[in-house]
Amino acid sequence: MNSDIWSTDMGLRTYRRANRESSGSPFDGPRGRKRAVQTRAEITGWGKCVPPVSLSNADLERLMDTSDEWIIERTGIRNRQLSHVETTDLAELAARGAPLACAGMDAANLDLVVVATCTPEILCPSVAARVSSIGSAPQCRCL
Repeated sequence: MNSDIWSTDMGLRTYRRANRESSGSPFDGPRGRKRAVQTRAEITGWGKCVPPVSLSNADLERLMDTSDEWIIERTGIRNRQLSHVETTDLAELAARGAPLACAGMDAANLDLVVVATCTPEILCPSVAARVSSIGSAPQCRCL
């Protein structure tokens, strides 16, 4: 392999780009033939759910010896949301509402559930797997 074309810093995309024929497209195989499989995906809907209870720095000032300026200076936090339910329940609420309505589909037709959270209750199974099993979509993939 030519070190001018490939290095770990440049990555696989750069390697492929450097070795592609100048007239070919990314979907062209050897000698310009079309590849048999082309992958297509689209996001048909998404949702979010924010807990309704809010706790501001001013509220914390009344509860403990701190100030709004002190908290903002050290953390950048001005306000935080509090929830009485688990992350999975919030994710399910987010998934059942607008995304499915916007896409004009029901949970049984989902192909993939993607959940992004930095506060899961448990590590395994993932929040996405738990949401898909609750939401009548046990056959779909989860991230």
